[in-house]
Amino acid sequence: HNIGFEYDKQITLRGNEVNKFGHDTSWCRPDFYLTEFNIIIEYWGLSGTPSYDKNTEKKKRLYQESNKPFISIEPQDIEHIDEILTTKLKMLIPNFN
Repeated sequence: HNIGFEYDKQITLRGNEVNKFGHDTSWCRPDFYLTEFNIIIEYWGLSGTPSYDKNTEKKKRLYQESNKPFISIEPQDIEHIDEILTTKLKMLIPNFN
């Protein structure tokens, strides 16, 4: 779709929790960051692993707290990734084709 993106780039987000240093910012490395639309795409490919699931929930919470739009992609979505991603992008970007 010719959308500009950055892969695995560290970003800083402001959340509701403070870290051990008293800061309310956290950094994370989303799988994809759509620079043109300010949207994160995460592929949760290791779901079912306790430490991974814990980190997944933390990232989802941080994205929501910082009002950062994000799209979740699950392993079962891969077979129909074009359709699923297009549908989810249209939900966030009304004029997306």
